[in-house]
Amino acid sequence: EPVEQALLSAALQRQGATRVVVGHTPTSTRRVQQRFATGAILADTGMLKPYYGGQASLVFIDGEALSVQYPALGPTRAAPDPVPVFDRSHAAIEALFANAPLPDSGTAEPFAIDSVRAVFEPGKAKANNAKVAAYRLSRLLGWDLVPVTVDRGNGVLVALPNQSLTEAQRITANAGRPNHCAIGSTYQLMYAFDALIQNEQRNAETMVYDQDSWRLCLVGHDAAFGRGRGVPGYLAAQPKELPGAVIDQLGKLTAQGLTAALGELLSEAQIKALLKRRDNLIRNWKALSLTP
Repeated sequence: EPVEQALLSAALQRQGATRVVVGHTPTSTRRVQQRFATGAILADTGMLKPYYGGQASLVFIDGEALSVQYPALGPTRAAPDPVPVFDRSHAAIEALFANAPLPDSGTAEPFAIDSVRAVFEPGKAKANNAKVAAYRLSRLLGWDLVPVTVDRGNGVLVALPNQSLTEAQRITANAGRPNHCAIGSTYQLMYAFDALIQNEQRNAETMVYDQDSWRLCLVGHDAAFGRGRGVPGYLAAQPKELPGAVIDQLGKLTAQGLTAALGELLSEAQIKALLKRRDNLIRNWKALSLTP
């Protein structure tokens, strides 16, 4: 959303339109879904049932009103569903993780906590603080790159998609990922986030995809939030580019806001260093235009 909202708004404005309805790719739930309020309607519900396992559906547009009907379920119309990311809100998962029983020591495999898939990552206070700070900063920016991460003292609980695979697994399986837009890449968002938190540990194992939506989730931030100003080494060969909306979001970070959100996790020096890296990002990385 941080990069795609601006792209969608610009495209709709050029066309004098209020929404776009798309097909071609069946939705994960085989129901009509919506994103960006009703700005994007995902209308392919896999109606060729023997192949896609879906159902027929109708999208009704009556002026500004929009509704959906599934003929097999009767004449009732309803609003499109939001695109599912996780089954519960961030706050609900945080509350659930706060007191959930932990797995046996040494267990690194994902397990279920009341239907939420999770993994426990053992660690000490400094590493735990960095991981939780990465999650909170991602939420503060509105980027939602880092899944729910809750400190449990001797480690953290991290929420995972119900079906996930790492970048390493994706490469091995030669699986595709739809991310073709040069100025709307979530990889660029990852590069900016890693530069902001000075994360030197990004690799193919710390990039996790939700297989239903191909949403990118980032983990492995235990050594982030250093006090230097340089960008992580792995970014040396990557383009230093930022969509305009991302620049605006970075510009809204303040010492007061960061201290309120992250002060219990990061030192004053770490927060000051983060803001200096933010300034370098805005000053030195290229701002991408939305104009084709």
